[in-house]
Amino acid sequence: MNDQPEILCSRCGEPASYHDVENEIVLCVDCSSDEDLEECYLLPICNSPRTGQCAYEGGK
Repeated sequence: MNDQPEILCSRCGEPASYHDVENEIVLCVDCSSDEDLEECYLLPICNSPRTGQCAYEGGK
């Protein structure tokens, strides 16, 4: 069985959707919309051991 682990936002504790590779934190949708964050460093969290690696966005 391949169950995705629950990953919580580093700022507010809600379920995380993005990994901020620049700051090495995970963020929910609301916290990731912070204007001070560089969007190019936000990678989607997917159920893969490669989540958080630069340029990996999930896959086929």
